[in-house]
Amino acid sequence: MLNSRANIIKEFHAGLLNRYKGTEMSSPMVCGWSSRESQEARFSALMRTLKYNGGSIVDYGCGTGDLYAFIVRHFGHVQYTGVDFHEGMLRQAKHKYNAEFIRCGFDDISFEPADFVVASGVFQFRDALNPAYYDQIVKDLFSKSRVALAVNFLSDTRQDSEEIDSELYLQPCQVVQLAASISPMWAIDHSYHVGFGDITMALFHWDRNQHWTRP
Repeated sequence: MLNSRANIIKEFHAGLLNRYKGTEMSSPMVCGWSSRESQEARFSALMRTLKYNGGSIVDYGCGTGDLYAFIVRHFGHVQYTGVDFHEGMLRQAKHKYNAEFIRCGFDDISFEPADFVVASGVFQFRDALNPAYYDQIVKDLFSKSRVALAVNFLSDTRQDSEEIDSELYLQPCQVVQLAASISPMWAIDHSYHVGFGDITMALFHWDRNQHWTRP
């Protein structure tokens, strides 16, 4: 049986797939973004915080695959793999884009490693059965990257009127603590959302044998 979070996610996107099927704005709306501009603001923050300038990418929780088009538009050809557990989202992705898309089990991290791993919107909902579920998933995703990982979270600094009970909101200090617990090289961007309702975090691998001394 799917756990509570899996059920929420599956039902959430199934409803959006049915509601926005065939409309011009279908991809961002089906993925849960209010507009294409909102979706691409997150994409831009992910790539910027990741310091991306080329290399293979796994898009974990790829949805309808729109990050692929964003990367090609801004960076050119990319070795891209989209990974998602939602069959309906993947069907739309495969129909739209000539890229690799694979289905995984819920919270499955068994894909092949890549230079960069990104996960946009995958931590939208709380999990009553495992409140800190994101912690292990972030660590597992980082282990699948050779250069860096970038993910985003909803920020608890957004207005109370804009919050939804089922969603997961993290304090910026929680994101910093998570980053520092995994890698000494990290970056946080809390500046791109007008309502300060979103946080992007990037974690970088480093040379453990490189030592620094005070000049």
